[in-house]
Amino acid sequence: MTSLWSKFKAHRQVKKYRKEEWNRIRNNEVRASVDQRISAFSSALLPITVYFPGNSNSVYVRKVLYVDNDQTGLQGISDTLVSRENSCIQVCNFSPKPYYIHQEQLVGYAPDPSKYLDKPSQGGSLTLQKSFAGLIQGIATALRPVSNIGSVSQVEPLIEEVQGSPKTQELPPEFVSSTRLSTEVNINPDLTKEQQI
Repeated sequence: MTSLWSKFKAHRQVKKYRKEEWNRIRNNEVRASVDQRISAFSSALLPITVYFPGNSNSVYVRKVLYVDNDQTGLQGISDTLVSRENSCIQVCNFSPKPYYIHQEQLVGYAPDPSKYLDKPSQGGSLTLQKSFAGLIQGIATALRPVSNIGSVSQVEPLIEEVQGSPKTQELPPEFVSSTRLSTEVNINPDLTKEQQI
């Protein structure tokens, strides 16, 4: 009975391992093969486990960046082509603390190149590409501001230079004598006497 139970348990473990592997392949996950410590403000070459689709000898790994919990540092990988002979990626640590990568830790994603990258046949004809480039050039030219500015010496300043602090730039208060006050202040004649006061 014990041997049957141990066989069943071993079978379940192998089945679970195969399911995890299949999920990693399906999700295009790139995982670390070894434990590694990356010093502060440095980079290191990390051996990885990655699935190579079909008979391809290389796979494209997308960039992934991680931010520390305290928002002080950044770790990650850049876009990389990984070959089957040398399955390693460069991991950078831009934080003031060392960064630890554990075995089987997710470090990136490797999408299937046949589905993710463009193919030469997807670009269309060369004349279509040239007309599209001309269209973009025309839009960029139309959006560029037209300037009739001569040489630098002839350019007039847009504003005059400011002298002093902001308080000195204010206009001085205008003093009106009390005798001229009634002529200087324009009061609407349609208002009643009470409203005018």
